[in-house]
Amino acid sequence: MQITIPEAYYDLLNGPRVAALTTVMPDGQPQSSLVWCDEDGECACVNTTRERQKGRNMRANPKVSLLIELSSLKRERSITSIGLRGSTLSIRTTMGTSFQ
Repeated sequence: MQITIPEAYYDLLNGPRVAALTTVMPDGQPQSSLVWCDEDGECACVNTTRERQKGRNMRANPKVSLLIELSSLKRERSITSIGLRGSTLSIRTTMGTSFQ
């Protein structure tokens, strides 16, 4: 099931941001890593490689979460982070890994 981020909050993904990407290890344990993230107009994208543990985890189990911390940005809203949960849609050689 695809859930769309409300348009009023979509700009929170705009730009390169540092986020915590959590993937699932082969033994079922969560594995979190700091990654660069951005958006491509449809999905959140993260920067990693297929060879790193998070890349291997996403290929084996596409379930992921992404927590983007925004408190360092000057915002009129009180939101200081946005969390996304979903599945890896694709692993590309450009623009990182995208998921919804």
